[in-house]
Amino acid sequence: MIPLQITSSYTLLDSTITLDRLIEKADEKNIRSLGLTDRNVLYGAFEFYKKCRKRKIKPLIGLTLDVGGNTLLEKEFPILLYARNLKGYQQLMQLSTRKMTLSGKEILSFDFLKENLEDLIVILPLLNSEPVCLQPDNEKKALLSLKMWQEIVPEGNLYLGTSLGLIGKKETETLLKTEEVKGLPWVAVDEIRIMDQNEQLSLRVLQAIRIGTQLKEVEKVENILKQSSLYLQVHHCLENEYCQETVDEIIANVK
Repeated sequence: MIPLQITSSYTLLDSTITLDRLIEKADEKNIRSLGLTDRNVLYGAFEFYKKCRKRKIKPLIGLTLDVGGNTLLEKEFPILLYARNLKGYQQLMQLSTRKMTLSGKEILSFDFLKENLEDLIVILPLLNSEPVCLQPDNEKKALLSLKMWQEIVPEGNLYLGTSLGLIGKKETETLLKTEEVKGLPWVAVDEIRIMDQNEQLSLRVLQAIRIGTQLKEVEKVENILKQSSLYLQVHHCLENEYCQETVDEIIANVK
């Protein structure tokens, strides 16, 4: 399985991962593809590309972008975007630049985003997604939100992103059983922010500084899932964990 959602230290105070350590460790573990998805920024993209190519690792240049909802217009939700080609990379740069130059509490609108998706792969991570946030109170709005994504993303480029901590959760299971969702492919997007399990505390300290809260409050504020896949693993280890959950389709889509 390809690690698709890696957050590096270029995302301020939200990861202990440096690109040198990441690529060296991936090479040691014979991981031949990596996806870098720093939050709203592409500061490490070119360095990541060069260093991956040097080690004969396929670099997947991506971005975690906070974008305004298509139904809940005053809220932001994270999406994952990946460049399919050079034009896609240029679209990522345009979106990142636009996001980082917004003033104050201004939100990157759904309408602006839909003009820049032609050469991008789009993954809607179910954790904290707009459809899942809407689902408990208004299933019709949740399905409408999902349908709006299907309408703006070119056919074959839209995926649903899940993770081990979400499988079997009540808030996602109902949505996933609807006809609108059944036709969409799933991929595993377990977020990686540390290189080894023993860096968990260091990550929590960074996040507490960023949020401006006490260490014990970090998980409550961030809704961070305690799961082993938060660090870089050899692909077959993560596959085994997914196999235990009997979700073969997810494994197939990420290979």
